[in-house]
Amino acid sequence: MYRQLPVIRSASLFVATTEDEEEPVRTVTVYELEYMLEAGGTVEVNGKTWHTRKGDILIAKPGDRRNCTLPFCCLYMHLLDVTGDFKQVIDSIPSITHTQDPFYEDTFHSIIKLFLSSKTSDSLIAHGKLLQLIGKLSEQASRPDGISSQTNRTVSKAIRFINANYAKALTVDQLANYCNVSTSYLHKLFIQVRGISPHEAILDRRIIAAKAMLMNTQKSIAEVAVACGFQSHAYFSDCFKRRVGITPGKFRNNTTYRV
Repeated sequence: MYRQLPVIRSASLFVATTEDEEEPVRTVTVYELEYMLEAGGTVEVNGKTWHTRKGDILIAKPGDRRNCTLPFCCLYMHLLDVTGDFKQVIDSIPSITHTQDPFYEDTFHSIIKLFLSSKTSDSLIAHGKLLQLIGKLSEQASRPDGISSQTNRTVSKAIRFINANYAKALTVDQLANYCNVSTSYLHKLFIQVRGISPHEAILDRRIIAAKAMLMNTQKSIAEVAVACGFQSHAYFSDCFKRRVGITPGKFRNNTTYRV
């Protein structure tokens, strides 16, 4: 399924107490996975703030703007070369997932130990465990408590269609037709499963793609808008500012690379 495995750039334990210096808001440049070992501080991603609890799993994606308040104690991994099917799966996982399943903490510890080993075989095992971790998180995200499997299948089908067609003139009506449901019913399913409307899901996917292009290409803002499925430069700039908090131009010029 995965033609190219991601590269684990770094993996370790991170601990910061209230006596340490708070980090400023920064723009994420690689995929950051963190498992919270203690409660106490907060984490903010794209303007949304969570109070950390033991068992929280954070996935910050390139282009996200994030910071935290202390104390902060976590196991972490930073990933490079996230592409293809693996990228689609990890992008579909919410920024914060809470779990009490010991599998996640055990797997984070295991991946870190294998990453720090000098054996080539241990690196392969670490990547296998990483795939298992992301697969389990994706499955958990697609099956919230109290929601039927049919509902999840319909929404998952819609998300796959969005991922494949967000750059086109995709409408919610087209999405509903593809899923063989009415537009109003699809809206109800998305609110139930993901807490957002299908229209918001399309915009969110386009914004993710736009942030990556702004960071990694020399395309003009108008070209980025077209490439990500927006009908006009003005509409793209308005949507981007409402969701990210700054204009596309400022995002590109003010992006700081700190991992």
